[in-house]
Amino acid sequence: GKIRFEVKNSSSFIPKLIKNSPVKILSISARKPTLNDVFLDLTGREIREENASARDSLRMRMRGRMRH
Repeated sequence: GKIRFEVKNSSSFIPKLIKNSPVKILSISARKPTLNDVFLDLTGREIREENASARDSLRMRMRGRMRH
């Protein structure tokens, strides 16, 4: 099976996880979040969600313009 952790500092978390794990770890990897990962976390939907309404699209465009 797989277990996923979201941590701020994987370089310190991974050694502690390996040392304290009650089960044998066969493989481990770390990656930085993608733009889509961040967007999904903030908005609850994918960047290019097919079912986004015209109203949602307009709202997102307006937010983008207001930030500049």
